[in-house]
Amino acid sequence: MHTAPLGPARSSVVATVVALVVAAMLLVAGCSAAPQAAGPQGADAAFPLTLDHAFGTTTIPARPQRVVALGSADVAVARVLGADVVGSLRNAGESQPQAPYLTPFPDGVLTISELEPLPLERIAAYRPDVILAVSSYLVTDRDAYERLSAIAPTVVYRDVLFGLCLPPTFATDPPAGDEVAPGTVALSYEEAGRLAEADLVVMSFPTPADRRRFEGNPVVARALARTTYVPIGLDEAIALQAPNVVSTGWLLDRLRPALERVAAAPATGR
Repeated sequence: MHTAPLGPARSSVVATVVALVVAAMLLVAGCSAAPQAAGPQGADAAFPLTLDHAFGTTTIPARPQRVVALGSADVAVARVLGADVVGSLRNAGESQPQAPYLTPFPDGVLTISELEPLPLERIAAYRPDVILAVSSYLVTDRDAYERLSAIAPTVVYRDVLFGLCLPPTFATDPPAGDEVAPGTVALSYEEAGRLAEADLVVMSFPTPADRRRFEGNPVVARALARTTYVPIGLDEAIALQAPNVVSTGWLLDRLRPALERVAAAPATGR
């Protein structure tokens, strides 16, 4: 069994919001406000703004007017705060290109896919004055960051890039190549019995056939009978893999029945 990049989240459902998302909120908050009076109380008083992150520091010299958002959390936060997003990541879930918990973007904004190489020329064509990549799987190393920084000031994650944490017994498993998302591991069908170690198993599948194959495997079926198992769609999987302050309420509503079952179950010692 090989997990997709946005596949299983095998852990207690506690979505830790990356601290830098809050900084990004402060950054884009000034982008949507009505004109404010000049002076220390105005929105412009926050700039220049310098942010620390995994690859150093980024200074935003003035209040952004043209924002490019390259991660699902970046898109969500910027959209809800009304920033002038001129280019952004397409939603990879069922409700493409728009995340189901956001109001629609204008045409021509949602053009970037996480499945393509980093589209530097297209990003530059948007003429951004800031690039938000706090939660972007397109920007996972210094080289990508520096290439983007040559276009506009770029904000990335503060420490590491991932959403949920793996249970301790999975944490030492090596990832299975670049196709496995940060914070996840690959698990073979022969090892599927280990899923019973989790209090909650949340799975997404590329196709209905993949789900039938998974659930029909005898080893998997025995493991799932000993835990709480919830099949979900890709929209929910993305919200779990890259949690953000905008999607959390929507996601919790959809997972509430399963979470209530886990909370009511006797302690297992896992």
